[in-house]
Amino acid sequence: MSASDRQQTAPPPSPLDLPTIAKGTKMTGLQRETFMNQVVRAYTDDRQLSIKKICAATNRSYGAIHQLLSEAGVSMRGRGGARRASTAQPISARPAPAPTIALADHGMESAPC
Repeated sequence: MSASDRQQTAPPPSPLDLPTIAKGTKMTGLQRETFMNQVVRAYTDDRQLSIKKICAATNRSYGAIHQLLSEAGVSMRGRGGARRASTAQPISARPAPAPTIALADHGMESAPC
């Protein structure tokens, strides 16, 4: 395969029914609006794809996809994964803080540093 063949090779088609866009392509107007609608559907509908999966399928950056979703007014999902149970003790179960000793109570004066 020559260098010119590699430069003209388009990315493989997306298996997620999302358009694959060549790197560096600026989208405006109707093309951008259509793409935005497709991304919003992929993120919010039954498929509920992650932003990273949409990025991989469309060849766009995470920031570009996030910006499109934000402009469309989509509320972002929280980060995935199970949340750990809190390991912090309730305040009532914590040991009492050690008493502090004031220097003036023991006949000592604090010297300036």
